[in-house]
Amino acid sequence: MILKNFYKLFLLFLLLFPFNVTSQEQIRIDFYKTIRCLVCDGQSIYDSETAFAQNLREQIKLKFNQGLTKKEIKNELLTIYGEDISFQPKKNKIFLWFSPFIILSLIFSLNISRYKKKLNKK
Repeated sequence: MILKNFYKLFLLFLLLFPFNVTSQEQIRIDFYKTIRCLVCDGQSIYDSETAFAQNLREQIKLKFNQGLTKKEIKNELLTIYGEDISFQPKKNKIFLWFSPFIILSLIFSLNISRYKKKLNKK
């Protein structure tokens, strides 16, 4: 009877206080998905099975076990491999994404002004 109650309490304890292992592993897996495999074309190190990706996953796991945060690990990877390693570029690249639209709008406005000048001369 006492053993049966112990099992019930133990199961209740496991349900109420799940181990933190799965959440740490899920955090690490989510981080793997944000890091690009430099050997593969467009795959994350989570999806890739190359030796580079496997080695990088092991290194990141060691860094997590040492207590480093995701931001510290990402900064270290960025200094070693450059910005190509990350699927999420820094925010200072916004100008690069919008510069073609700015250039096209300038060309368009210059052409309109030239066209208006031609019409006024005639």
